[in-house]
Amino acid sequence: MSLSSVRAAGLVLAAILLASCGSDEDPGTDPGGTPETTPPAAQLFPDDFEVVCSGATQSKAADYATTEAHKALYFETYEDELLDQSTRLPADWTVTFDANSDAYAAVDVVACGVRTAEKLGQKCEGYEDDESGTVGSVSWYTGTYELTAYEARTGVALGSTTLEADDNECPMIASFDEGEDEIDMYDSPKEEDVIAFLKPFVQP
Repeated sequence: MSLSSVRAAGLVLAAILLASCGSDEDPGTDPGGTPETTPPAAQLFPDDFEVVCSGATQSKAADYATTEAHKALYFETYEDELLDQSTRLPADWTVTFDANSDAYAAVDVVACGVRTAEKLGQKCEGYEDDESGTVGSVSWYTGTYELTAYEARTGVALGSTTLEADDNECPMIASFDEGEDEIDMYDSPKEEDVIAFLKPFVQP
């Protein structure tokens, strides 16, 4: 047998021995002997439900038809996009994020307040930044909102109504980004009107 053949045979034998040594190891452990943990399933967040406002579905949401204690999220148009405004709902209608569980999987109702029209109410002046001394103004708009409640999992509309946001009073506080001295702000539907409409679907 040539020297090269001996070397090749030795390498094969070494590979077989290594494989046999590893065969007694629990496949559920890492090389250090520590049991492997299954990574947690992806958690849901409020933004994962915004698609329901556009006619899509959230397959991981709770089933409205079989849920006894309904939980809701509320999105409303802010400037040009929908934002989570669920803090305007009663606390027992909503869920609280929990890093150790998929709390938002309990949501089965998504409410969407979409602004469909707006009208300039008045130009509000005299907002001063205490630090910079900059004086700014606000264009204050009233508006019309289409409020719809959906089953989160199926996207089926439970009901819809139109609400007017017609408070013409200038806001007490305005926030300006650096370099801004003129901003647009929009009135929102009254909280009690939103709750009154949603109550039959969330807390019948």
